[in-house]
Amino acid sequence: MFGQRRYLKAGRIAAASLTIAAGAVAAPLHAATVAYWRFEGDGVTTPTDGAFVRDTNGRTAVQPDGIPVIDVSGNGNTLYTWDNNATGHQYRPNVPQTTVLQSGLPNNWSIQNNGGFPASFTWSQQSNPSGINVQNWAPTTWTIEASVNTTTLGGWRTFVGRDGNDVNPNEAGLAPFYFQKVGADLPDTAFNDIDHVRIQFVDAAGIPHAAIDPNPMSANQWYHYSATSDGNTLKLFKDQLDGAGYQMVASTDISASANRAMINPGVDVNGDSWGWTVGRGRYGTSDNPNDNHGDRWLGYIDEVRFSDVALAPTQFLFKPQPNMVLTVNKNTGAVAIKNTSASPITFDYYQIESPDADGPGGALSVAGWNSLNDQNIDGGLAADFNGVGGVNAADLAVWKAAYGANANGDANNDGKTDGADFLVWQQQFGQTAGEGDSWDESAGSSNTILAELFLNGSTTLAPGAQINIGNAFNTAIFGAGQNGNLTFKYGVKGDPALSGGGVNYVTTGPIVAVPEPSSLLLAAGAGVIACGMRTGGRRKSH
Repeated sequence: MFGQRRYLKAGRIAAASLTIAAGAVAAPLHAATVAYWRFEGDGVTTPTDGAFVRDTNGRTAVQPDGIPVIDVSGNGNTLYTWDNNATGHQYRPNVPQTTVLQSGLPNNWSIQNNGGFPASFTWSQQSNPSGINVQNWAPTTWTIEASVNTTTLGGWRTFVGRDGNDVNPNEAGLAPFYFQKVGADLPDTAFNDIDHVRIQFVDAAGIPHAAIDPNPMSANQWYHYSATSDGNTLKLFKDQLDGAGYQMVASTDISASANRAMINPGVDVNGDSWGWTVGRGRYGTSDNPNDNHGDRWLGYIDEVRFSDVALAPTQFLFKPQPNMVLTVNKNTGAVAIKNTSASPITFDYYQIESPDADGPGGALSVAGWNSLNDQNIDGGLAADFNGVGGVNAADLAVWKAAYGANANGDANNDGKTDGADFLVWQQQFGQTAGEGDSWDESAGSSNTILAELFLNGSTTLAPGAQINIGNAFNTAIFGAGQNGNLTFKYGVKGDPALSGGGVNYVTTGPIVAVPEPSSLLLAAGAGVIACGMRTGGRRKSH
């Protein structure tokens, strides 16, 4: 069993996992998508290049012309445009990536301004949302994501905004929300702000908060931006498609405010709730929703999503799909950890959670869990080549016989026996396997969480390979044949952060029986799976 001290020594500073190590489980976050505009058509009509977003004849009535931008969250927050002229948006096949990496969904279309006065917006009085009405949304925790490409540098340009005024007592014309490119040099920053992206919102106490990217945008280049608030910190993330993925580029402490929720701007002169906008902003004191429009985005916009929690970067839309997946048989409860990437993955920690804070949960089975500790996967000392539990002269004899011939004397998992392995034998000579020399189960493992740590070693899975961990999913909680609520995280050796893994529910496989190491090696082909069955593991009592 591992505790908090040993977990810290392993270098994994993660609050959730520290809680696990202490034997308690923190209440989880349950993310919901409030609105999601993909610009892929309305489910009936597929866009063509140049087709307009459905127009409203200057926001007088929804017209039959054009294709509405449906809200794929299912809440019904449809987007419309002002008209099918210079005030409208058109569908274009220019996209940042042809697949939304997190979901695997195809991405074929974005929208672009048709002229200099684009204006697309929600209009709940016409769309009649059947779920969460985004125009009344005033969350404390949230994430807003958008992919953007500007064709014009200079000027104030808003790609996601919220209409309204009189939300800040010191600046009556300020709108409640701007996700925008800045058009002037702002005070209190150390750089020229023109063409830098800024997130700004006014909270329920009337206080504006902002975070700004320190580096400017380039024209005709796609960017993925995500803004999050956890109620204490406003953060801005950017992926500029350079291979580095999402990076946090700015953050602002907002905890001093008495109410850090988004402000609800109330209603306009018509008594209607103020709407959200895509492709323009607003600044002014008129209560008429048709007035004070500005800050129009000239370029492309794609994949706009609102969520009701501060998502982690691993959950953002264009984060690649996880390399490690938990395969769960929803009929039998059998569970396996699988490497779905094209490269070997070396991991030294994993955790599976089934939260039960507000509904069905607690669907994990400690009794059915055949942990890596139970199986003695990679247990013992690396130079214990004969598997007797200690390193001595007999292991040197094994190394000599294997030198240059096979991997029987391989201590560093490089697939061969050479001088590097002899050095490991020298370092471990006289030692016996002890605490930390095998996978250890968490003291906090229960029906809501299962976790294991390998303090002094690791296990490597070849591409496509998997390790079965028994009937760890209790199918009785959600019902046989039904998906559960499991989440999966793992630690890559040498990286102090945890990686988010996927969960794949299946109706056949994985098998429960654990093959011998030779079988694993055969299944992996030329790849190496470090799964030596050595002594030193400590089996739990069921």
